[in-house]
Amino acid sequence: FSAMADAPLLVHDEEEDVTKVLSTRPAREGTVASSILSLVISACGAGVLSLPFALSCTGWAAGSCTLLVFAVASAWSLELIEMRARDLGTAS
Repeated sequence: FSAMADAPLLVHDEEEDVTKVLSTRPAREGTVASSILSLVISACGAGVLSLPFALSCTGWAAGSCTLLVFAVASAWSLELIEMRARDLGTAS
């Protein structure tokens, strides 16, 4: 084990420097629409996968009530953010 303790975990290879590898990749350009679509897909995907599991664990009545409570809390927090943005005079 003592010989292995002196050996480095990662060996630096001069030919494959990170900056060289990154500079050869083509630049990716994203748009606002693609960003929004990516966020919507991520949020919907998580909901589609987690909501049935949560309802199966809690039952229809408790799960529906919990879903309603969190929907109201989410709408309320969004309203607070909107009011604060108006107070500060920001566009969004």
